[in-house]
Amino acid sequence: MTPTRLARFFTKEDHSYQVVRELREAVVFTTQSLLADAPFSRLDLISCRNLLIYLGPEAQRKILSLFHFALHEDGVLFLGSSETVGNVTDRFEPISKKHRIYRHIGRSRPGEVKFPGGTNTPGRLFANSLMQQTMPRRRLGFGELSQRALLEAYAPASVLINAKHEGLYYSGSADRYLKVVSGEGTGDVLAMAREGLRTKLRSAIRRAKQDHARVIVTGAKTERNGCPIGVTITALPVEGDNEELFLVSFVDDPTPKLSPVKPFEPTADRVERYPARAGARGYTRGPAERHS
Repeated sequence: MTPTRLARFFTKEDHSYQVVRELREAVVFTTQSLLADAPFSRLDLISCRNLLIYLGPEAQRKILSLFHFALHEDGVLFLGSSETVGNVTDRFEPISKKHRIYRHIGRSRPGEVKFPGGTNTPGRLFANSLMQQTMPRRRLGFGELSQRALLEAYAPASVLINAKHEGLYYSGSADRYLKVVSGEGTGDVLAMAREGLRTKLRSAIRRAKQDHARVIVTGAKTERNGCPIGVTITALPVEGDNEELFLVSFVDDPTPKLSPVKPFEPTADRVERYPARAGARGYTRGPAERHS
């Protein structure tokens, strides 16, 4: 590294160098499992070199599908020298076959991309399991830990849908409000809505379409573990690439707190109003009897 570049982008600390703050704030470093984490979006360039060759055909197809979703229109995919996009030529066209550089073409069909639900989702299809064992574990920064905790604690269960009600992306505990229906697969969230939620869900989406504004619908009710649960549904219009999208969120209504029952404590008035049977053991007279 030239002295000029070293002086511009690094500061010396004891026996090492640290990247300057301006550069650190311009770049986000994070771990990303292509098979278990939700993808980024609106990217201009994805450089994924010499990774696909270690994966099976099913995992390769899934990752290329996620890449196509994540890239912006005319975005660029840069693969390794021994890798290709295979038979997905309707999604990528070569810019340079020799250097394995491809351009994003076409559009992802709604519901086609199945987004992973988190790092615990089955399906990390690495050809060699030792890859996971040898990968170093990264310590999360305080900022990332805080954001993750806030999302887990306060972010509602949500689903991003298009105008046809097809689910495109799920987050949070969406399975508490939506379920996989039997028979042929469908991405229609109205068909997936759990019992008691469909009417209010349809109303929220319809009003958000008409008003082009955030709509909150209350009064939905469902059951969970045999107990009735009130649910508030929110539909928020979201600007997409030449497509009408909506973010639908579900929040359980707070359950009313019951006042604790006070233990029965006999008083003189109660004794007088409900006297014990004459001759009963432990009989106590009320005040009127004592003074009569």
